[in-house]
Amino acid sequence: MDNWEKGRTGERIAAAYLQDKGYEILEYNFRAGRQAEIDMIARQGEYLCFIEVKCRFGTTSGKGREAISPLKRNKIRLAAREYLYSRGYTPGCLRFDVIEVQVHKSQAFAEVRHFENAF
Repeated sequence: MDNWEKGRTGERIAAAYLQDKGYEILEYNFRAGRQAEIDMIARQGEYLCFIEVKCRFGTTSGKGREAISPLKRNKIRLAAREYLYSRGYTPGCLRFDVIEVQVHKSQAFAEVRHFENAF
């Protein structure tokens, strides 16, 4: 499985987790130009959530949220601004979340950690 497939696997697991929690998934992999992408955009009640998903397989060390640099955060914020503008949303209750997905080496199960208001 290449990195692209691993990322998409993590996003599918994260989406299922969010839907189980009552979130409405609005969009996947929103791109703002060539530089910025938001993995998932979802609604939870009055909140519009911009979600970065980090997936690890096996015993890979490190936390996924640690891999989100200040530059990456700024790119996500810029993409969120573009999303709001392109969809005609007025800024309201916005949130930037991170979901870590740790897939067991057998790929039989995964652990999901959701960090609301991560940045």
